Amino acid sequence: ELPVIWKITKKSLRNKALMIPIAMLITYFAPWVMAPILIIGGSFLAYEGTHSLAEKAGLVKEHEHSHEHSIPDTDDLMAAEDATVASAVRTDTILSIEIIALTIATVATDTLPIQLGVLVAIGLIATFAVYGIVGMIIKMDDVGFYLQAQSSKTYNKIGSLLVKGMPKVLKTLGWIGMIAMLMVGGGIIIHNVEFLHFLSYVGQGLPYILPVLMEFFISPVSVALIVGAIIVLVGKIYQSLLPG
Repeated sequence: ELPVIWKITKKSLRNKALMIPIAMLITYFAPWVMAPILIIGGSFLAYEGTHSLAEKAGLVKEHEHSHEHSIPDTDDLMAAEDATVASAVRTDTILSIEIIALTIATVATDTLPIQLGVLVAIGLIATFAVYGIVGMIIKMDDVGFYLQAQSSKTYNKIGSLLVKGMPKVLKTLGWIGMIAMLMVGGGIIIHNVEFLHFLSYVGQGLPYILPVLMEFFISPVSVALIVGAIIVLVGKIYQSLLPG
């Protein structure tokens, strides 16, 4: 488990190392490219969030990954690991592009050294924070089994709690991740598509916390679900047109 996380972490760092100089060059020579990049990335997050929700509702099948070097119907662990890493790196690449694009937009008027320093710092923090937390979560059950084997009743109870709680924790994280993708994806689309800007102010006349709820949850999630549903539908139509 941890070697797989480390493999993904290294690929994530490599991707960011390539993206940062490219993003800085784009900012200087073709700044108009950043908005389409953000829209594409936001649409991808909207698609992933919508597809995840559809999977949970039983409306679509889970993502299927092909293993070109794997023998069908065999327990090819290396192929399964490769597929896991490839899927994670693909999503990480999109998220990294979004993080770098959003970050460089906030320091676009600063000097080159400041831009580089901020991008490197954000890239490192984002990578090690995310995958460090993931690593700790996936080892929770191992810690639980270790505590269960101890002589202390208190340790035994804590261990049992960790082991029994892991499925619920993972399920909860799945829902949180799905909602986060919809919120972030929808928010990016709203802020980079001019005719959708009004959605940021739709709830301003509402009382209490409703304006904040409209701006940061209802509007972006609604936009993300619409965009995601369109992409899912187009994907299904495309697949139906393929031979065989």
